[in-house]
Amino acid sequence: MAEKETDLAASTVTALDMMMLMEQMGRTIATASADAALTAHEKLNPHENRHAPGVSAFNPAGERDHPKLPLKCQMFWHGHREDQEQLRPDEIELFNRVPFTTKKYGQFTVKAEGDDVAGYRLYFDLGVRTLDERNALPSMRAILRQIVDGVPAS
Repeated sequence: MAEKETDLAASTVTALDMMMLMEQMGRTIATASADAALTAHEKLNPHENRHAPGVSAFNPAGERDHPKLPLKCQMFWHGHREDQEQLRPDEIELFNRVPFTTKKYGQFTVKAEGDDVAGYRLYFDLGVRTLDERNALPSMRAILRQIVDGVPAS
């Protein structure tokens, strides 16, 4: 008789097991209901441009078909942190080609800092102190080309 009681106890579902099972069933039903509601909403209100190309002034080729590369590290241009979203693909490519060293390129200086733990950063000092001097500089692309390719910025 003791043997039958042990088998019965091993196969008994506890209240905790039952609560867990009911909770799981509730989550499954809620997920299915939410998916059905979302599908019904999409059928009633179709998105006008589901596959937008993501064309903008910062990516004329379109983000969907030609996503921009990430910057290789944090970049600071004359004290301002550069953001991949605000750069054109050609500017990102030039930034990524800048060697990770501290070096002076004419009036421009690139300073490299960082490590594997804190991350790497490149600081670009344009060698100007006044707004008039800053406004007299060539474009960022021209300065980056001078740093990367040695082509004088004009």
